[in-house]
Amino acid sequence: MIGDGIMKKILVILILFLFSVSCSDDKKGTENDTVNDSDNLEVNDSETDQTEVDYGTDDVADTEKEDDVEEDMTEEETDDDIEQITKLEIKAGEGIGDIKVGMKYSEIKTLVGEVDTQMGFNRLVTAEYKSLGLELVFSSPDLMELKDDAILISIGAMEDGSFSGNVVPGMSRSDIEDILTGDKEDTGDYVFYPAGISVHYEDDEAVLVGVFPAYELQYDPPEMKPCSTTIN
Repeated sequence: MIGDGIMKKILVILILFLFSVSCSDDKKGTENDTVNDSDNLEVNDSETDQTEVDYGTDDVADTEKEDDVEEDMTEEETDDDIEQITKLEIKAGEGIGDIKVGMKYSEIKTLVGEVDTQMGFNRLVTAEYKSLGLELVFSSPDLMELKDDAILISIGAMEDGSFSGNVVPGMSRSDIEDILTGDKEDTGDYVFYPAGISVHYEDDEAVLVGVFPAYELQYDPPEMKPCSTTIN
């Protein structure tokens, strides 16, 4: 027969053993739950990150496309603006661009500013707009200098400008003579046409195209008239 003391010890040991096993199972279950939750969290985070990356990429792509379109439009508009500014049309008997024969210097200043250089003698003043490649001749009320009331009597297009029209600097003499036919005054390097246009040649190439009022070419001098005066 086993004593009561021994039986009590066996029961205590058995209870402790069962309690230990139960605690171990609970702990494993808790660890598994924690691992599963962690895995689920990582998967969800990964999906969220992927969605955000895709969305961000689309935004960047759209923005880049818009920037490209705006840049192309800006370049086209800039090219058009430059084209309009630099291509000054030469019109015989009228002028070049917006500058017309007969305008006052004050009007021209409003359009393109003050001249870069000027040289005058006996009320005739020759001036230049170097950036435009223009040479202008004025009749000025002052003997040596331009005044606001000075009148533009002729205007020339030089080689370093940018011009449009039937005749422009840089063209060959033969090409110009195919265009400008009819009567003319040919002095060799300088040729004047009654339509109001002249050409200065160097080595048969136009280096200056001038514009002035049209005139009628007359080969016979007019009849001479007696001198008259208003002096009594």
